[in-house]
Amino acid sequence: FWSMKQPNMDEEEVRELGAWGLRPRGFSNVKVFVPLGVYGNLPEATRDAPFSVKPSELTVDDWCYAFGIDRFSPTGLLLEKALIQVREGYIALTEDEEFPVEGKGDNYSVDDIVECIEKSRDIQSREVGFRADTRRAVVSRLLATKEWGLFSSEGTPLEELVKPDTVTVVDVSTLSGEGLRGLVAGLLARKILERRMMQARAEKAGKERGNEAIPVTWLMVDEAHVLVPAK
Repeated sequence: FWSMKQPNMDEEEVRELGAWGLRPRGFSNVKVFVPLGVYGNLPEATRDAPFSVKPSELTVDDWCYAFGIDRFSPTGLLLEKALIQVREGYIALTEDEEFPVEGKGDNYSVDDIVECIEKSRDIQSREVGFRADTRRAVVSRLLATKEWGLFSSEGTPLEELVKPDTVTVVDVSTLSGEGLRGLVAGLLARKILERRMMQARAEKAGKERGNEAIPVTWLMVDEAHVLVPAK
Protein backbone atom coordinates (compact mmCIF):
# COMPACT_ATOMS: atom_id res chain seq x y z
CA PHE A 1 0.00 0.00 0.00
CA TRP A 2 2.97 2.37 0.38
CA SER A 3 3.22 2.35 -3.43
CA MET A 4 0.00 4.42 -3.60
CA LYS A 5 2.29 7.41 -3.13
CA GLN A 6 3.77 6.77 -6.60
CA PRO A 7 2.04 6.86 -10.01
CA ASN A 8 1.25 3.48 -11.57
CA MET A 9 4.12 2.35 -13.80
CA ASP A 10 2.59 -0.89 -15.12
CA GLU A 11 2.22 -0.42 -18.90
CA GLU A 12 -0.90 -2.58 -19.27
CA GLU A 13 -2.66 -0.88 -16.38
CA VAL A 14 -1.63 2.57 -17.66
CA ARG A 15 -3.29 1.72 -20.99
CA GLU A 16 -6.41 0.59 -19.12
CA LEU A 17 -6.51 3.91 -17.28
CA GLY A 18 -6.21 5.72 -20.60
CA ALA A 19 -9.28 3.90 -21.89
CA TRP A 20 -11.22 5.62 -19.09
CA GLY A 21 -9.67 9.01 -19.75
CA LEU A 22 -7.47 8.76 -16.67
CA ARG A 23 -3.75 9.17 -16.10
CA PRO A 24 -1.55 7.53 -13.43
CA ARG A 25 -1.10 9.62 -10.33
CA GLY A 26 0.39 9.24 -6.88
CA PHE A 27 -1.31 10.34 -3.66
CA SER A 28 0.64 12.63 -1.35
CA ASN A 29 -1.86 12.18 1.49
CA VAL A 30 -0.85 8.56 2.18
CA LYS A 31 1.06 7.89 5.41
CA VAL A 32 2.36 4.42 6.26
CA PHE A 33 2.85 3.35 9.88
CA VAL A 34 4.85 0.22 10.74
CA PRO A 35 5.54 -1.39 14.15
CA LEU A 36 8.11 0.46 16.24
CA GLY A 37 10.35 -2.58 16.58
CA VAL A 38 10.95 -2.96 12.83
CA TYR A 39 10.83 0.67 11.75
CA GLY A 40 14.59 1.06 11.41
CA ASN A 41 14.97 -2.21 9.50
CA LEU A 42 12.60 -1.44 6.62
CA PRO A 43 13.41 0.46 3.40
CA GLU A 44 12.73 4.16 3.83
CA ALA A 45 10.33 4.26 0.88
CA THR A 46 8.03 1.72 2.52
CA ARG A 47 7.43 3.50 5.85
CA ASP A 48 6.72 6.99 7.10
CA ALA A 49 6.36 6.63 10.87
CA PRO A 50 6.43 4.00 13.64
CA PHE A 51 3.40 3.01 15.65
CA SER A 52 3.21 1.39 19.07
CA VAL A 53 0.66 0.39 21.68
CA LYS A 54 0.56 0.95 25.44
CA PRO A 55 0.21 -2.40 27.26
CA SER A 56 -2.50 -0.84 29.42
CA GLU A 57 -4.70 -0.43 26.33
CA LEU A 58 -5.15 -4.20 26.11
CA THR A 59 -7.97 -5.92 27.98
CA VAL A 60 -7.60 -9.40 29.44
CA ASP A 61 -9.54 -10.69 26.43
CA ASP A 62 -7.01 -9.02 24.13
CA TRP A 63 -4.10 -10.69 25.92
CA CYS A 64 -5.78 -14.10 25.83
CA TYR A 65 -6.55 -13.71 22.13
CA ALA A 66 -2.95 -12.72 21.35
CA PHE A 67 -1.58 -15.63 23.40
CA GLY A 68 -4.12 -18.13 22.08
CA ILE A 69 -5.30 -19.17 25.54
CA ASP A 70 -8.75 -19.76 27.02
CA ARG A 71 -10.07 -16.68 28.78
CA PHE A 72 -11.31 -18.76 31.73
CA SER A 73 -8.39 -21.16 31.98
CA PRO A 74 -5.99 -20.80 34.95
CA THR A 75 -3.61 -18.76 32.77
CA GLY A 76 -6.45 -16.50 31.63
CA LEU A 77 -7.67 -15.98 35.19
CA LEU A 78 -4.13 -15.25 36.33
CA LEU A 79 -3.77 -12.61 33.63
CA GLU A 80 -7.02 -11.02 34.76
CA LYS A 81 -5.88 -10.96 38.40
CA ALA A 82 -2.49 -9.49 37.50
CA LEU A 83 -3.98 -6.73 35.33
CA ILE A 84 -6.36 -5.70 38.11
CA GLN A 85 -3.63 -5.66 40.73
CA VAL A 86 -1.02 -3.82 38.67
CA ARG A 87 -3.66 -1.19 37.92
CA GLU A 88 -5.10 -0.86 41.44
CA GLY A 89 -2.15 -1.91 43.63
CA TYR A 90 -1.23 -5.03 45.63
CA ILE A 91 0.78 -6.36 48.55
CA ALA A 92 4.19 -7.61 47.45
CA LEU A 93 5.80 -10.51 49.24
CA THR A 94 9.56 -11.09 49.51
CA GLU A 95 11.60 -13.45 51.67
CA ASP A 96 11.92 -10.87 54.41
CA GLU A 97 8.86 -8.64 54.31
CA GLU A 98 5.55 -7.57 52.87
CA PHE A 99 5.02 -4.11 51.46
CA PRO A 100 2.34 -2.30 49.44
CA VAL A 101 2.89 -1.56 45.76
CA GLU A 102 0.97 1.44 44.50
CA GLY A 103 -1.33 0.91 41.54
CA LYS A 104 -0.17 2.33 38.22
CA GLY A 105 -3.58 3.11 36.79
CA ASP A 106 -3.51 3.08 33.00
CA ASN A 107 0.22 3.60 32.69
CA TYR A 108 1.95 0.27 33.26
CA SER A 109 4.45 -1.79 31.28
CA VAL A 110 4.83 -5.48 30.52
CA ASP A 111 7.59 -5.60 33.13
CA ASP A 112 5.14 -4.23 35.72
CA ILE A 113 2.73 -7.10 34.98
CA VAL A 114 5.56 -9.65 35.27
CA GLU A 115 6.71 -8.14 38.56
CA CYS A 116 3.18 -8.32 39.94
CA ILE A 117 2.89 -12.02 39.06
CA GLU A 118 6.25 -12.78 40.65
CA LYS A 119 5.72 -10.75 43.84
CA SER A 120 2.01 -10.39 44.58
CA ARG A 121 1.10 -12.04 47.88
CA ASP A 122 -2.33 -13.06 46.61
CA ILE A 123 -1.03 -14.52 43.36
CA GLN A 124 1.75 -16.39 45.15
CA SER A 125 -0.54 -17.68 47.92
CA ARG A 126 -0.83 -21.47 48.22
CA GLU A 127 -4.42 -21.17 49.40
CA VAL A 128 -5.97 -18.66 46.98
CA GLY A 129 -3.21 -18.05 44.43
CA PHE A 130 -1.95 -19.82 41.31
CA ARG A 131 0.37 -22.76 40.79
CA ALA A 132 4.01 -22.12 39.97
CA ASP A 133 3.76 -23.68 36.51
CA THR A 134 0.79 -21.42 35.67
CA ARG A 135 2.74 -18.37 36.79
CA ARG A 136 5.76 -19.42 34.75
CA ALA A 137 3.60 -20.00 31.66
CA VAL A 138 2.13 -16.49 31.82
CA VAL A 139 5.46 -14.81 32.60
CA SER A 140 7.18 -16.53 29.68
CA ARG A 141 4.44 -15.37 27.31
CA LEU A 142 4.63 -11.81 28.60
CA LEU A 143 8.42 -11.68 28.26
CA ALA A 144 8.11 -12.98 24.70
CA THR A 145 6.03 -9.93 23.78
CA LYS A 146 9.19 -7.83 23.87
CA GLU A 147 10.13 -9.50 20.59
CA TRP A 148 6.94 -8.22 18.98
CA GLY A 149 8.28 -4.68 18.70
CA LEU A 150 4.77 -3.40 19.36
CA PHE A 151 4.69 -1.94 22.87
CA SER A 152 5.98 1.35 24.26
CA SER A 153 5.25 3.40 27.36
CA GLU A 154 3.64 6.19 25.32
CA GLY A 155 1.86 4.41 22.48
CA THR A 156 0.86 6.18 19.28
CA PRO A 157 -1.94 8.68 19.93
CA LEU A 158 -5.09 8.02 17.93
CA GLU A 159 -4.91 11.61 16.65
CA GLU A 160 -1.72 10.73 14.74
CA LEU A 161 -3.38 7.81 13.00
CA VAL A 162 -6.77 9.33 12.22
CA LYS A 163 -6.50 12.68 10.45
CA PRO A 164 -8.82 14.49 8.02
CA ASP A 165 -8.11 14.00 4.31
CA THR A 166 -5.42 11.43 5.04
CA VAL A 167 -5.07 7.79 4.07
CA THR A 168 -3.33 6.10 7.00
CA VAL A 169 -1.94 2.66 6.30
CA VAL A 170 -1.18 0.60 9.42
CA ASP A 171 1.08 -2.14 8.09
CA VAL A 172 0.91 -5.23 10.32
CA SER A 173 2.55 -7.58 7.81
CA THR A 174 5.76 -7.75 9.85
CA LEU A 175 3.95 -8.96 12.98
CA SER A 176 4.19 -12.71 13.43
CA GLY A 177 0.94 -14.64 13.60
CA GLU A 178 -2.64 -13.88 12.68
CA GLY A 179 -3.55 -13.46 16.36
CA LEU A 180 -1.17 -10.55 16.80
CA ARG A 181 -2.26 -8.88 13.58
CA GLY A 182 -5.89 -9.36 14.55
CA LEU A 183 -5.13 -7.89 17.96
CA VAL A 184 -3.86 -4.64 16.42
CA ALA A 185 -6.79 -4.41 14.01
CA GLY A 186 -9.30 -5.03 16.80
CA LEU A 187 -7.63 -2.57 19.16
CA LEU A 188 -7.63 0.22 16.58
CA ALA A 189 -11.24 -0.49 15.62
CA ARG A 190 -12.32 -0.33 19.27
CA LYS A 191 -10.42 2.91 19.96
CA ILE A 192 -11.83 4.64 16.88
CA LEU A 193 -15.39 3.51 17.68
CA GLU A 194 -15.17 4.57 21.33
CA ARG A 195 -13.79 8.00 20.46
CA ARG A 196 -16.34 8.62 17.73
CA MET A 197 -19.21 7.60 20.04
CA MET A 198 -17.96 10.00 22.72
CA GLN A 199 -17.68 12.85 20.23
CA ALA A 200 -21.09 12.18 18.68
CA ARG A 201 -22.69 12.23 22.13
CA ALA A 202 -20.95 15.49 23.02
CA GLU A 203 -21.92 17.11 19.72
CA LYS A 204 -25.57 16.13 20.17
CA ALA A 205 -25.44 17.68 23.64
CA GLY A 206 -24.41 20.97 22.04
CA LYS A 207 -20.76 20.91 23.05
CA GLU A 208 -18.05 22.12 20.69
CA ARG A 209 -15.51 19.70 19.30
CA GLY A 210 -12.17 19.99 21.07
CA ASN A 211 -8.66 19.68 19.71
CA GLU A 212 -8.74 15.95 20.50
CA ALA A 213 -11.60 15.35 18.06
CA ILE A 214 -11.10 12.89 15.22
CA PRO A 215 -13.09 12.86 11.97
CA VAL A 216 -15.64 10.36 10.76
CA THR A 217 -13.45 7.44 9.74
CA TRP A 218 -13.55 4.72 7.14
CA LEU A 219 -11.73 1.66 8.47
CA MET A 220 -10.78 -0.84 5.78
CA VAL A 221 -9.20 -4.15 6.74
CA ASP A 222 -7.35 -5.97 3.97
CA GLU A 223 -7.76 -9.76 4.18
CA ALA A 224 -10.28 -9.24 7.00
CA HIS A 225 -11.34 -12.88 6.94
CA VAL A 226 -7.82 -13.81 8.08
CA LEU A 227 -7.88 -11.43 11.06
CA VAL A 228 -11.43 -11.86 12.34
CA PRO A 229 -11.86 -14.98 14.49
CA ALA A 230 -14.31 -17.57 13.10
CA LYS A 231 -16.26 -17.47 16.39
